[in-house]
Amino acid sequence: MAQPQENEQNTSWLEEPIRVIMVRLLQESRKTWRVLNNGNPDLYPVKLGLSRPLNQYELLELADFEIEQDDKNSMFVVVRDKTLEHIRDNIDEYHATFDSAAAKARVTRAQAEAEDEHIANLCKELTWQLRRAHGLDAPPEKGA
Repeated sequence: MAQPQENEQNTSWLEEPIRVIMVRLLQESRKTWRVLNNGNPDLYPVKLGLSRPLNQYELLELADFEIEQDDKNSMFVVVRDKTLEHIRDNIDEYHATFDSAAAKARVTRAQAEAEDEHIANLCKELTWQLRRAHGLDAPPEKGA
């Protein structure tokens, strides 16, 4: 049985559903920090560890949900002004949001790549036409 290529394994892993597999607190999540720094007394940021990193298209789709990628580790995101209880009670909604963002991101990426291919081909065609119009790249003469 043939082993999948490394690229195939990575691609399939990166297309798996995004799931929250861990929660962490930031320094500013702690009540002691919030009291001393005039933070929100009830809400705080929560760091979510994910089952896989988000790609740039998924991050774009998640921007409206105020889900930010962690600066130091692409396997984590930060949601602000939440509580651990909120995360616990709404984990299914978070997973649905990640699923929806991933689906929209796939469509957005496919459309962008198709447009890139279209304009690259159009660029080649237009360049060829312009060069031919000025006598460049003329077809070889018959019988030569």
